[in-house]
Amino acid sequence: FIAYHFFDRTHEALSDARQALANLVRQLYVYVASDGREVPPNDYHELRTSFLHLVEGKPLRADEPLVIVVDAVDEADVAPSGRPFSLPFLELPAHCYIVASVRGSADITNDLFAEWPGSDREIEVGGLETPAIAAWIASSAELSSSVRTSDVLPALLAMKTGGHALYLSYLIDDLRGREAADAAALVAVTPDGFGEYVRAEWHALVRSG
Repeated sequence: FIAYHFFDRTHEALSDARQALANLVRQLYVYVASDGREVPPNDYHELRTSFLHLVEGKPLRADEPLVIVVDAVDEADVAPSGRPFSLPFLELPAHCYIVASVRGSADITNDLFAEWPGSDREIEVGGLETPAIAAWIASSAELSSSVRTSDVLPALLAMKTGGHALYLSYLIDDLRGREAADAAALVAVTPDGFGEYVRAEWHALVRSG
């Protein structure tokens, strides 16, 4: 199960630390209780308590580990505590993993992640080129044959995503069960760039309650 938040300093709702924690807590309700109807608390400190209770309250599932993805931590506003945004726990429970990223210089990571749990492994990630995207699609057995062999989709996905691997993974997942023409039409109307995609998904999440 992947719980995620993507910070974006150009959008107030996506740079707010309290909103980020509320977004993660809302998703954890689904993972832990299979119920997304519960409303997260408004208070930041109560949110941190809820987060801890959901993640550490009972053993996590070995058959469906919890992966928490937080993108662009360097674009988060300072938390209400006055410190950089961080996740509440000090140690990672079993079957829980964190993937966190910055979009700016890697030199700032030591300060930003000083209070984050777990052993850190730093990886510099660049965008995937069209041939690599084509190979990814071709090796995805869950996609239709026409999609896996399409000459159009790899270049279209590269143009839409800029080779952003996480964005690509979401779009490729959306291509399941579609033939090439339908898949190309879907990709053509998706937002340009990961930031715009996240903004659209955030608005959809807010509208859904």
